[in-house]
Amino acid sequence: MAKKFNPNKYTYHFNLGHNVKLGDGIATWSTLKGSELLYIPVLEKKVRGTCKDSEYCTKDCYVNKSYNRFPKTALYGHARNTIGLRRCPSKVFADLHHQLSVTNRFRTVRINQSGDIENIQELEMWVNLALLHPNFTFYIYTKQFKMASEFILSNGLPKNFHLNFSIWHEHGVNEYFKVASNPNAHAFVYDDGETYIPADDYCRAYINGKLNHKITCEVCKKCYKPKTKVIYCKSH
Repeated sequence: MAKKFNPNKYTYHFNLGHNVKLGDGIATWSTLKGSELLYIPVLEKKVRGTCKDSEYCTKDCYVNKSYNRFPKTALYGHARNTIGLRRCPSKVFADLHHQLSVTNRFRTVRINQSGDIENIQELEMWVNLALLHPNFTFYIYTKQFKMASEFILSNGLPKNFHLNFSIWHEHGVNEYFKVASNPNAHAFVYDDGETYIPADDYCRAYINGKLNHKITCEVCKKCYKPKTKVIYCKSH
């Protein structure tokens, strides 16, 4: 029997402690990966993913494993967030703002562990949350390269908000270079041997293609350090 989900009554929140790669002090927000319709078993319906024009990376997306292993938690949770942002974004904003106002469990937020921003209003929402909560650090990943570069050129970025261009082969390189002078704009480059931009550093969460549990994102901080501009990673 399908679970009833009312996006206007659900309390949206950042997740904490669901990913060993991140560490205990980083909260996350995720939406559905890819651009095709994904079947959500808990809802008994299909919901379209949020990654527009990124079919080139969907097959190899690291989130595929999570969806196969945890359809009732990861897949359903990402679907809830996706539906909420599409149907009641002001409620999502209000709920997340409240959580940030009262929590003492984390001070760093990773946005788009899965999924992507779908419109400029969504990117503005994340930036506004950062402006309202200067004691938190926010970092986001996106393949909406044109939208991201135009936003940065027009508005800049708050000191506590870092935007990672999730670069896959040649995709995103030119748009990143348009804003590379901004200290909070980064290139997070998939390193499968075909790269088009030199690296400053690399993600230490992976060694020889396997997770290195000794180095979490909370320890590494490469994706939200102004001095580290281009990071190679073995997984996207």
